Amino acid sequence: MKGIMMESARDICGMTKGPRTHKETWWWNEEVAEAVREKKIKYRKWKKENTKEARMEYKKSRKMQRGLSLHQRKRNRRNVQMT
Repeated sequence: MKGIMMESARDICGMTKGPRTHKETWWWNEEVAEAVREKKIKYRKWKKENTKEARMEYKKSRKMQRGLSLHQRKRNRRNVQMT
């Protein structure tokens, strides 16, 4: 009985693909880690001091970190596709 019900449910509802196969962050390297560390430090400084200058430093650091992360992902994706 269970087998028939499971098969019917599978036919009607379908199945999911399952868990992701690449759980590791393959594009993460020391350069990106350092940028994230610096961004976190600047964020804490901004929240502690609550000044406009500290906020601008944080925003600059955040923009740099995002750009660096994007660059690394694109570069590594190209390298993976070429091999």
